[in-house]
Amino acid sequence: MQPDNTLCCLAKKFNTTIDDIVELNGIGNLDLIYLGQKLLILKKVCKKNNIGYNQNIIY
Repeated sequence: MQPDNTLCCLAKKFNTTIDDIVELNGIGNLDLIYLGQKLLILKKVCKKNNIGYNQNIIY
């Protein structure tokens, strides 16, 4: 995490959801996310008529 980043901003940036980020990283308490923490994010991409996950990003 970096200053001024929120889970909402990250979710929008990588076309995913806050719930997906929370679940993937085992975050039990949103108040316990700290600066410098690395988060794994699955980026959703559109492929014609369906949506798939094709990229793991550590942010």
